[in-house]
Amino acid sequence: MVLCARSFEADTKLVIFNERTRERASARVTRTPRESSEGFLIPLEFDKPLPMFWQISFPPENWKPTDI
Repeated sequence: MVLCARSFEADTKLVIFNERTRERASARVTRTPRESSEGFLIPLEFDKPLPMFWQISFPPENWKPTDI
């Protein structure tokens, strides 16, 4: 999901731009956005898998927190 100042209809095709990496990706709005206090939460689906588009790493599935 992305946060946007305006809403888009479901199935709208968009190009998303990551300002940090300068990468572009084609996507579509998957369903009706929800309005929040900050704007509209737009549910997106990329046209092709781009797991590192946002440059976010998640821990592996077998990761467990350490008790301190």
